[in-house]
Amino acid sequence: MGRASELLEREIYHILHLQFEFKLYHRLQKQRPDSWNRQQKWTNRKVDTLIYWCHIAFGGGLFVTDDDNFNKVSKKARLIALAGGDIVRIAEAAARPSSGAAISNSRFSLDRR
Repeated sequence: MGRASELLEREIYHILHLQFEFKLYHRLQKQRPDSWNRQQKWTNRKVDTLIYWCHIAFGGGLFVTDDDNFNKVSKKARLIALAGGDIVRIAEAAARPSSGAAISNSRFSLDRR
């Protein structure tokens, strides 16, 4: 990942998760390294960040998610400023007239099995 890509990733992460450490290594230094729950939460935050990073990297447009964190008033405008387009909930996207573009939604869940 180039420097510009990493800076964009950091900016997205800090918009979505300002109060949490960006690097897992730094996060784990403050906690027990064997804590699966804490690692899982960090990983979920990282996945959120990378999903939006990919959204920007592949052209932006309409970002569809029911994740409350992306839809918070305090964060939504800042995220849209990075990518353009819009961030909408699934129901809102389904109610919009079709532009011929496919709308997909993925729900990620890390399960320790």
